[in-house]
Amino acid sequence: MKSLPLLFFLYILHIPALFSQDKHDFTWILGYRPYVPNSTFGGSYITFHNGKLESYHYDIPVTMDSGTSVSDEDGNLQIYSNGCKIINGQHEEVFNGAGLSPGIYYDASCLDPWSAYLLYQGLLALPFPDEPTRYMLFHGGRELNYPLMNLHATLVDMRLQGGQGEAFQKNRLLVQDTLSLTFTAVKHANGRDWWIVAPVLQRNMFYLFRLDPQGIHGPYIRDMGGAWLGPDSKGKAITFSPDGSRFLRMGEKKPAAFQLWDFDRCSGEFSNLRVITLPDTQTYAAWPAFAPGSRYLYISNNLDRLYQFDTHAPDVAASIQLVGQYDGFRDNLNLPTAFFSMLPAPDGKIYLSCPNSVVYLHTIHNPDGPGTRCDFRQHDTRISSRYAFYLPNMPNYRLYQERGSPCDTLGVRPPTVAYWRSEPDTMPGSGTVWFRDLSYYEPTAWYWTFGDGQSSNQTNPVHTYREAGTYEVCLVVQSANGADTLCREITIKQVDGMGPGPDSTAFVLYPNPADQRLVFYSIQPPPLSFVELYNALGQKALHVPLAWTDQEAIIPVADLPAGIYFWRVAAPGGAVLGSGKVIIRHR
Repeated sequence: MKSLPLLFFLYILHIPALFSQDKHDFTWILGYRPYVPNSTFGGSYITFHNGKLESYHYDIPVTMDSGTSVSDEDGNLQIYSNGCKIINGQHEEVFNGAGLSPGIYYDASCLDPWSAYLLYQGLLALPFPDEPTRYMLFHGGRELNYPLMNLHATLVDMRLQGGQGEAFQKNRLLVQDTLSLTFTAVKHANGRDWWIVAPVLQRNMFYLFRLDPQGIHGPYIRDMGGAWLGPDSKGKAITFSPDGSRFLRMGEKKPAAFQLWDFDRCSGEFSNLRVITLPDTQTYAAWPAFAPGSRYLYISNNLDRLYQFDTHAPDVAASIQLVGQYDGFRDNLNLPTAFFSMLPAPDGKIYLSCPNSVVYLHTIHNPDGPGTRCDFRQHDTRISSRYAFYLPNMPNYRLYQERGSPCDTLGVRPPTVAYWRSEPDTMPGSGTVWFRDLSYYEPTAWYWTFGDGQSSNQTNPVHTYREAGTYEVCLVVQSANGADTLCREITIKQVDGMGPGPDSTAFVLYPNPADQRLVFYSIQPPPLSFVELYNALGQKALHVPLAWTDQEAIIPVADLPAGIYFWRVAAPGGAVLGSGKVIIRHR
């Protein structure tokens, strides 16, 4: 067993308490107000507290369409809204929480208790700076003379009404213009305040507001001039990169293109516009999302294609790769599971919704991986209820001050937060688990204990358990601002000795079951190695060398018949470095 350095222990013992965890996006709410008992209608209460997406069915009091939600610093749900009313974490309407964005569209949408106010990306909830129990809800309002629209704000204080919460300063009108009903936010460079961005429909013009401890300021108008994408194009979905340095705005219809801007979190200025086209005739239901590392950008378009761009490439447009195409899968009601909205999640993955009322999400499991190494899997995440198209609108809540910026003047100190997920081999009996660090605020050292006397100081270790049982796994992370520890229990149900050993050449395979390809992962890949696959009759079905790139090697298996296979990785002399089982299942 490796020992944690004494200085590391002493450092942990003497750090000051850190209270903020910034888990404001750890609860998502999706679903329809149930009107058919004991059906898949109802609510999906989705949490990420255990490092993975967990979904629970409940009787949601409202239908969520293009909704939003926000949790407190520890990830406990505080409020959610469907644009008609505000609901608290106990799933009750907050006091004075109905009647948002009143008008003819509200009457048409919200007087029916099973409907919602369709706002696309026009609902956003932010924690009030330096006020942990108060939340500001920004909500759009449609006018009869479309495309004239409103941006409203409503403040909610969860201390009031015995913890039920109360909405006040309700429906404060911030701006009325031909807005695109796509609002988002990014942390100010001081690490405390927020910039809120509301684009104008067919112009390179943005309304900016700043939320600080004194309230909302603005609008600050950024009229960038120049031609919009084209007369047939409207501005649609928008997003910031997780580091706040880039802003993306999708066009809708023709041409098939989007805008990529640089953004200054200190001044709130946009610059360096790049117009990037897609290899499509038009954009339809196009949605963007950045990977957690802010380098790779994903665009879904026309319900059936998923593209990746490398925003660090000298020519971003030329870096495009098609990483996913809709496979035609339909659910038990024959509803297609095509591609729609996207949202990065606290577990380091990106989830894609479907444009029909299904119970499936698509998942980009490794969004910081280039090309097909992003590991995009279709309809592989099942939630508890059918839902209405859109994932919640959420910014990156875990962005802090921009060091070195003229605005970094408040002495904001980001906390160190340990957070991780585990991904066991899906084949029974391997005993192998892949641990993925998700800690935030720039950790510089890691120390894992696996509960079986073994430990590791690697960032993302692979560990093999030799016996079935329940083990307490702990991760200690250290950064310049302190340290934090997170312990959880994992259960190994069966060990049959087929898994790789605990040495540095251990292998993990994914996905399993596989369809088109297998990905081998190793912390320390052997320089010369090959993989063999044997079918259930013991016949050799595949023998290929492993070409390692950044600890991964991809093996195509689309031409192999479906079935159970036994694999082994061996050195040129025949020494077996790892072995196991995999299922190939073609959709």
